[in-house]
Amino acid sequence: MKNKLKRKGNRTRKLTLNGKAKTQARIAASKARKDQQNLQDSEINWRSVFNSAPNFIHEDDYKPMHCVICGTLMLSIHDTANPDPIAEKCYAKEALENNNPNRCCKDCDENVVIPARLSAFVGKEVTADEVKRSAREGTLSLDELMKSPNWDDKKVLATSGGVK
Repeated sequence: MKNKLKRKGNRTRKLTLNGKAKTQARIAASKARKDQQNLQDSEINWRSVFNSAPNFIHEDDYKPMHCVICGTLMLSIHDTANPDPIAEKCYAKEALENNNPNRCCKDCDENVVIPARLSAFVGKEVTADEVKRSAREGTLSLDELMKSPNWDDKKVLATSGGVK
């Protein structure tokens, strides 16, 4: 039996898991291991999808480049993003085929590019913290974006591939 320590005031006492609690702990640990394996499996599946798609480049064909915004070396295609509107729009395949260095790292995408894109849509400055909070809380909706003063259906459909 495993022992757990429980602090109560200045005293510490040992708690032991009874049969039912021990079984529940084992089940939870097993579920966590399965969830981790499923996550790893899904990453492998997504990579194979990306690598076989005709409009993407294979990760083995990627040539490391520096982030156009901060200069960080991006070692994997999965570390890069389109920097538009901060820098020239550049998809990964274009970067490879045309030797176009205008890609940004994931940190700049999350903290600079996405807030700039949202700021353009809602007509006011949006910070990275607001984007993260909205994503976490699910508070930024398509309806909210559509009510913004700078909403342009044609531009959004053209840049996002369509609204679902």
